[in-house]
Amino acid sequence: RDFLQRRYPACLMLVDELADSTTGPAVQRPREQIRCVEFEMRRCEACAEAGQTLQHVAAHWFGADWLQIWGSNPEIVNPDSLHD
Repeated sequence: RDFLQRRYPACLMLVDELADSTTGPAVQRPREQIRCVEFEMRRCEACAEAGQTLQHVAAHWFGADWLQIWGSNPEIVNPDSLHD
């Protein structure tokens, strides 16, 4: 629920599998590149308390459907009783 820091770096290795299959003249391109980005995390606007249901949480946001919240949080076993 609480992030230890506000910004989190993430680096990805991009691989061009088609670099050698071009039909034109040979082009020297790097096959692998590393790209790094930084994610800025916001604190939760609302956190569920132990014993609340997903219906309580969904009621906090206008138009939210508790089934969508449940579907995007697979670690929740019982939507009728949330535990810490």
